[in-house]
Amino acid sequence: MVNNTVQDLPTAGSGAINVTPTSSHITIICEGGVCTVTFTETGAVNGNFFTVVNMGANAVTLADSAGVNESAGTVLGQYDAASFRYVADRWVQTGASNN
Repeated sequence: MVNNTVQDLPTAGSGAINVTPTSSHITIICEGGVCTVTFTETGAVNGNFFTVVNMGANAVTLADSAGVNESAGTVLGQYDAASFRYVADRWVQTGASNN
């Protein structure tokens, strides 16, 4: 995996936005309102990991998607972070930091 992926999320209200983790560090900036993110499994291999950081002023909700993304609906404010590891057949949240 490469070092950094920047994901700009356009506006809220469009439902879940799918993000494919392609690096170990993902920076998210939500351009408006509250954005909801679901991570996809494309290219994921058992043991892959990433940390996602919300750099924007708008909140980012990490949606729980059974069997794909186990995140308990974590909400990231500005500079908050969450970590995930790919375990068997899904992304599992392993930690979060409320900064």
